[in-house]
Amino acid sequence: MPRQVFTDSCGPVSVFEGGDIEGAVALLCAMVNCVVENDRLEADIARSCIKRSWYFTDNYDAKGTDARFAVIEQQVYDELASVVGSRLVCENNPLRVPAEHAGELGSWIETGDAIVPNMEGPFVEWKQIASGYREVAEEIQTLKVIEGWEGDGAEAYRLNVLRKAAWLDSLADLMDNCKAMTEAVSNIQALLSSAIWNTIKERTPGNNLPDRDNLKGLLEVDVNRLHVKYEAMSNNELFQASLYQRTSRMVYELAQLRASIRIVDDEGQAWKRLAVEAGDKLIAAVEAAKQHQQSLTDYNSTTTVDTDPQTCAIITDNTDPHIKDGW
Repeated sequence: MPRQVFTDSCGPVSVFEGGDIEGAVALLCAMVNCVVENDRLEADIARSCIKRSWYFTDNYDAKGTDARFAVIEQQVYDELASVVGSRLVCENNPLRVPAEHAGELGSWIETGDAIVPNMEGPFVEWKQIASGYREVAEEIQTLKVIEGWEGDGAEAYRLNVLRKAAWLDSLADLMDNCKAMTEAVSNIQALLSSAIWNTIKERTPGNNLPDRDNLKGLLEVDVNRLHVKYEAMSNNELFQASLYQRTSRMVYELAQLRASIRIVDDEGQAWKRLAVEAGDKLIAAVEAAKQHQQSLTDYNSTTTVDTDPQTCAIITDNTDPHIKDGW
């Protein structure tokens, strides 16, 4: 089940974390293994129904048939690994898989795991700091006039208090920009992680979606019906029977899943534009805070605020430890 995180802009948001995606992937891996086992079982039933005679082997290449089936099995596991990454392919898979790689879902799993830490860590911290600065600024405002004190000194004091309050307000704006940036990115990450999770579920046989009903049969084998079916066939019909249809269908479904994931990835490129915009706003807020610092009469030149774009635009170059590579 997805977790709920609170955002200022959207209220409670459902978050599918990396574990949710991995859970859907584990189900998909188990289903691929089930499909392969079902096809192996059907092939064994078909073999058991071959009519034994002195000449039946003339039309039956047992080794060649097994080799063709092995190729189909290899295809489905290769396709599975290309989607979910070889690390997530079920351990009981007896076949080789491609060299270690993350697959199409690797970066999405990392992204899903970053959302909650972002919202429960930096987002909350930025919000609390901004609120604290504004409270102090409001308190300072109440001290700008001291009853009974007039003249140049009182005016200088008043202006200095106002400058300090404005400086604190600018720092609060900076913190708000950091908070808003974290929230905006997390909202989009949550939306896209949900899209990826649903994409996997939609391509999973037997998930009870109406357009997937025709795939439920991939996970079912009626042994008695298959015995009756193949016992009624002649040897020539048995040798020409179309076997491994379940596994072949799963190869197609996995290829379609990989394509669907890439579509979500392409549509998510709008996130990059948002990252740039958020980074620009953050840089502007930092510069405003620095200028307010410099305008103070007691400005300390050793106190600096870094306005380097590579430092401020933390999303675009992944310097925030919660923003994972692949984004």
